[in-house]
Amino acid sequence: IRAGQPLTARSVEMPRLVRRGQEVTMVYESRGLRITHRAVAAQDGAAGDEISVRNPESQQTLQALVMGEGLVRVLR
Repeated sequence: IRAGQPLTARSVEMPRLVRRGQEVTMVYESRGLRITHRAVAAQDGAAGDEISVRNPESQQTLQALVMGEGLVRVLR
């Protein structure tokens, strides 16, 4: 960005809080129940991004929302 140029949404990139291959904490919440488990991110993600994560025990791939650094919430 050069001096005097307007700042647009395309000019700003949110910091990546999750990196592909990183072990993350996966949270599942439903009706007052909260389960946490480890997973592996299948792609990079910034806060609010929807990414794929893989449960290393079951090999199941799930969609999750990036909530924080190394933290995702499973989408239903």
